[in-house]
Amino acid sequence: MGSVIAVFGAAVDIAYVSKSPFFMKSIFYVSIIFICLRFFSAFALGQYYYTKFVRNYKPNLSSTVENKMVAEENEDDTNENGQNESRKYIETTKQGTLLYSTMHILFFTGFYRHLPSLDFPGELALGLCSELFITTIPLLLLWVFNNA
Repeated sequence: MGSVIAVFGAAVDIAYVSKSPFFMKSIFYVSIIFICLRFFSAFALGQYYYTKFVRNYKPNLSSTVENKMVAEENEDDTNENGQNESRKYIETTKQGTLLYSTMHILFFTGFYRHLPSLDFPGELALGLCSELFITTIPLLLLWVFNNA
């Protein structure tokens, strides 16, 4: 529900800036700057996660995790380079790549809230802080100054 409200809030912000008469041009320009800042910050955050976890990802497993993976799967699934070629591993890697490829849109629309909080606490905190300081507070203050 919160994600749908965030998408609706972004649409209302854009509609408000485009349809509302502003008494000062500077307030209009500041509103446009904050809407653009929201877009570019969501893009920058998504690009950071895409670069870190998709483009430059190098699995660095501890020995405990490696032992657990070996116990769960056959050793026939590894090739001569030691890379795991099982269906489960390939499917998990594919889903992870897809998730981090969509972080741009998740941060912009607010649907990052649907990520599991135990697995993604940093992403949730970063998304909520950026939404608070880039979207909610500045546009609320601009609305107050414009209607005062």
